[in-house]
Amino acid sequence: MDNHNTPPQENPQGLSPMGVKYFIIVFFISIFFLGKILFPFWSILVLSFLLSSLFRPVYSFFCLKLLPNIASVLTCLLIIAIVFIPLLFFTLAITDEALGLYHWGRDSRVGRDTNSASNTAHLPARRACIVGQLDTQHRRIQQLLRRPVDQGDADPGQGH
Repeated sequence: MDNHNTPPQENPQGLSPMGVKYFIIVFFISIFFLGKILFPFWSILVLSFLLSSLFRPVYSFFCLKLLPNIASVLTCLLIIAIVFIPLLFFTLAITDEALGLYHWGRDSRVGRDTNSASNTAHLPARRACIVGQLDTQHRRIQQLLRRPVDQGDADPGQGH
């Protein structure tokens, strides 16, 4: 029995293992790119699935009494009235509050000592002033420590 001349065995479906691996790799790459395309729309898709599952019984009830097209229009109008109009009012209230907060912050100058480019120009002069004050106080303390004990009650700023 010479096994060197026999053709390779194929599986019953006619798929080679290399072809299956290639298909799996291409399939996962395709799924990845589909996910990248649909990523900005996930929130919209989830909201649509949620609303359609919540309002399906309402649509079914309307279909019992009305034509399906009219039931669909009524269900859409009901979704707009129950979900989107209150959401619009809520969004308007939030934007009014944010605008009020912005005006309050701008008028009261909250956070004016932040490290922005316009506020940092005076910092070297301010540091020099603080260092000068510390130096003056350091000299006063040294003068107080060098004085004799009997002059300890006198104020060092009066210059006896």
